[in-house]
Amino acid sequence: MNKVLRVGLGLLLLATVAGWSAADTRGPVPWPAVLAETLAASLDDPQTALEPARRQAVAANGEERFWRWLAVSRLEWALEMDDAQAHSLERAAEALAGVPQPSPDATRWLRAAQLRLAGLGADAPAQLPALAALRAELPPGPAVLRCEVLDAETWLLNEIGSLDEAWRLAEALQACGEETGWPFFAAQAAVIQGQIAAVDRGNPEAQTRALAHFERAEAALPPGRARYLHSLIVYAAALAMDDLGLLADAQAYATKALAISRDLGDQAGVAAALIELAASDIKLGRPADALPRLDEAQHLLADLGDGARPLRVQGLRLRALVALRHPALATELDRAMRLDLSEELPQVAQALVLAMAEAQAALGRHEAAYTGMQRARKLGEQARKLGRDTQVLLLQARYDTARRDAEIADLKHRDNAAQLTLQAQAATQRALWGVLAALSVMLAAAATLGWRAWRSRRELADLALRDDLTALPNRRAIEAYARAQLAQSQRLGLPFTLVLLDLDHFKQVNDRFGHPAGDALLQALARVVPQVLRAPDRLGRWGGEEFMLVLPGTRGDEIGGVFARLLSAFATVDATGLPSPHGVTFSMGGVEAGPAVGFDALVAAADERLYAAKDAGRATWR
Repeated sequence: MNKVLRVGLGLLLLATVAGWSAADTRGPVPWPAVLAETLAASLDDPQTALEPARRQAVAANGEERFWRWLAVSRLEWALEMDDAQAHSLERAAEALAGVPQPSPDATRWLRAAQLRLAGLGADAPAQLPALAALRAELPPGPAVLRCEVLDAETWLLNEIGSLDEAWRLAEALQACGEETGWPFFAAQAAVIQGQIAAVDRGNPEAQTRALAHFERAEAALPPGRARYLHSLIVYAAALAMDDLGLLADAQAYATKALAISRDLGDQAGVAAALIELAASDIKLGRPADALPRLDEAQHLLADLGDGARPLRVQGLRLRALVALRHPALATELDRAMRLDLSEELPQVAQALVLAMAEAQAALGRHEAAYTGMQRARKLGEQARKLGRDTQVLLLQARYDTARRDAEIADLKHRDNAAQLTLQAQAATQRALWGVLAALSVMLAAAATLGWRAWRSRRELADLALRDDLTALPNRRAIEAYARAQLAQSQRLGLPFTLVLLDLDHFKQVNDRFGHPAGDALLQALARVVPQVLRAPDRLGRWGGEEFMLVLPGTRGDEIGGVFARLLSAFATVDATGLPSPHGVTFSMGGVEAGPAVGFDALVAAADERLYAAKDAGRATWR
């Protein structure tokens, strides 16, 4: 499992009270006292803080015993001692059960820690609704636990590949830090955003943007007293550079993280950096250098209880042995094939299954290699589906929350109306003119509400116009929606981006496979793209094979990420009459609206960028 993401749920959220609270004159919202006391020392060296914390937990009584064991579990989480952490949480739960009247905060912190631990492995997505429910039940006002839960949700979403939602919650996490007066929450948000920014490999500015986020995370650290947290940020930068294909930079950052972790005696940190260095060695054509690193990492991981990272070691070892044509390949492959992958996330299992397929092919077992590749493809589809399903689940949860809020508001409105009716009846007994006046007001209000309801239905009917072929909003409907969203965004000072999307070489599809196949391709695009979009985003058919994408709340610098996700989803969808995969791509031109730009000017600018993308070779964006 990704080391920097895991510890984001632990020490990166637990800064030294003296170091960071002094930076905020308002006075920060306090941590639970024992957590602050125990974990203040963990920023620089959590390994050293662990044993004293355990002794204090054993000696404590009452509710303090609970908080002590909870603090121990958080240190074990940061050091990736999963089995030990599970044991400490059991001790914390036992201690809390023995308290006659535990505080509500204690119960909620325990639930948060249990959900965080349950987020490891294949059951990770199932914890998201419970985390959201826990956050919703917190009392109004700034709360450190709200930031904690937000961080847990952000980490899980990033881990399963739901990047849009992860970015949204990272922004909420940063805002939570500002509300509570603890700026280091921004550090965790910046680390997540840096890793997400690195996914956009097609963007020439991706490296600059990713590193800017990591620099922002560094800026939140107390100078000279946070070696451990510094190692996490450096390690995150190594992962980001590897995602961008900048292997020399990745090795430089990983080497730096390795040196810090060795100095601290952090086994998990040393193992993580060694694995990253070994992965780069293999990609750089130095598989012999990778094997001793992997041997040391495997030895260090033996006592930690982390299931995902040993699987990555196994996969990398197979790749190195394949590249070296090593005689131990068959033995190593047999060992890998006996591993149970059922409890892992599909993207974790997929990497090892691909490595096993490559090993089968190198050994001449081509039928087994083909079966392995098919299995890896299915795991990849499961991983993509998991990200999409999670996003739909979260959008549905937000919709349900909004609906409940609306129902509550409606009930309050009805209660107010009932009280007004009673007052009107009392007024009737006092004076006939009062009754007439009240009736006049009510009739006027009813007429106004009726007119507004009629106008809303008329506008919705106009916007509901659909394209016959794709069932998407047609040109008139998508233009009306875009104009309305543009006006609202400019009025509220929110970002707004308009995109024109055009299928590449669509005429060749019609000429080669026939117009029915071309129609099926348009329908496939219309079917898959909305599944990847957020609730307020809207896709409409602009004309022919050209579509308009309306992105309220999206900045211009996020277009690259939107393009990558849409193109990846479109590549996997089937279209009747075309081969699978169909191999068709599209180009995009998008522009963020300024505070006073009009709709027509925005469309013209997006059109120019679309042509620029076409001129740049298609299958890209501008």
